[in-house]
Amino acid sequence: MLTLTQAAAAIQAGDVSSERLTLDCLARIEQFEPELHAFAQLLAEPALAAACRLDEERGRGLLRGPLHGVPIGVKDLIDLAGTVTAAGTTVLAGNMASTSATVAQKLMTAGAVIVGKTQLTEGAYGRHHPQIPAPLNPWQQDYWSGVSSSGSGVAVSAGLVYGALGSDTGGSIRFPSAACGLVGLKPTYGRVSRAGVFPLAETLDHIGPMARCVSDVAALFEVIAGADARDPTSLSEPVTAFEPRTDLHGIRIGLDRSYAETGVDTEVVAALAEAIDAMRGLGADLVEVRVPDAARLLADSWWLSCGVEVARAHASTYPSQKEEYGPALASLIEQGLHASQTDYEYLQSIRGVFRRDFEHLYRQCDLIVMPTMNSSTQTAAAMEKSEPNADLVNGLTFTAPFDYSGHPTLTLPMSPNREGLPRSFQLVAPLLGEARLFSAGAAVESALGLLGVAPNFR
Repeated sequence: MLTLTQAAAAIQAGDVSSERLTLDCLARIEQFEPELHAFAQLLAEPALAAACRLDEERGRGLLRGPLHGVPIGVKDLIDLAGTVTAAGTTVLAGNMASTSATVAQKLMTAGAVIVGKTQLTEGAYGRHHPQIPAPLNPWQQDYWSGVSSSGSGVAVSAGLVYGALGSDTGGSIRFPSAACGLVGLKPTYGRVSRAGVFPLAETLDHIGPMARCVSDVAALFEVIAGADARDPTSLSEPVTAFEPRTDLHGIRIGLDRSYAETGVDTEVVAALAEAIDAMRGLGADLVEVRVPDAARLLADSWWLSCGVEVARAHASTYPSQKEEYGPALASLIEQGLHASQTDYEYLQSIRGVFRRDFEHLYRQCDLIVMPTMNSSTQTAAAMEKSEPNADLVNGLTFTAPFDYSGHPTLTLPMSPNREGLPRSFQLVAPLLGEARLFSAGAAVESALGLLGVAPNFR
């Protein structure tokens, strides 16, 4: 299967039509969606109509943008006018959007064909609603596909679409990217508008792209990023296009060995060492740094922050329609309803200190490398037995701190482990440093020979 950028180039050159690519994606969805459960809803007819319009426009020499005619998916908490935004719930099954989210409008303006809305955990929290089947990992279907943007991860990994949008509040772009062998970007907070996106926790939510290679993720990001009058938290700084590079000479890679290795499985530590060796081979300099105390933001803290904000987001339906909620999301909302406002405000001040102190690390280095998760991908059954507010605390070690601080991170896949499951690592950049992530990520991706690596999925 072509990458997203390859597909866009082929369409623009007239080598293939958008209609053809869209039909191929829809045929693949029809074949594999019954077993994978990647989509909350399919938009076949409007997608085909859009593809035909885009082909007609291309025939007249009109190209809308870098995504002209390329089929993609968007997570089903992103509004599309005239479609339901259920956000992985049953309580919002009638939530018809009257206008499209800013990110959806930007995608369509750039020529993307949205073929469907991808499935997610209930309300974008840690469990799927009991009545909604969870997306299955195309690498091995009995293994975890990540949360909560699992449908986006599965759809891209299985070749059902060329790229997709997800959201990340505690790790929900990075977990499915790691589990499904994808590149995933959690942008700087405010870099991508959240207008028209159903929230989990507004001060922690980030919208970002997932795709099969760095250049695809960069192309999607450069379309959706930017200021938006509809979102007062959006940032006005101009978006810098990334420049691919083949080496990392002059780039300082920061590593906190204690943070990156304590309580981390040996397989994950070995994968990180392999990634570091590759970066050194490209000319990067390794710099020892000390990450600020992220533990103060974890344990019960993330759930307190998230719980308070998710309770606000669901105030119109909880507790009035409590019976329609799954146990995990209901439990989080209850915690939020009973949380101390003083404790919440204290955590807000702590996150500000962490953000400042972490940003100061970039006086010593250009990027920081760390694992994405503290263990290799587990079976779906094992993850279902875990307690979201206890057993998963360690799983947030390398993700949730940067939802708190807002720093951009890029998850990169690595070759599969002995079980045939993808490995991964993560680069973290200074605020607004997405172009830096893409440049370094593209060089590492090429050095590791990972471009186009995909599951052996029919």
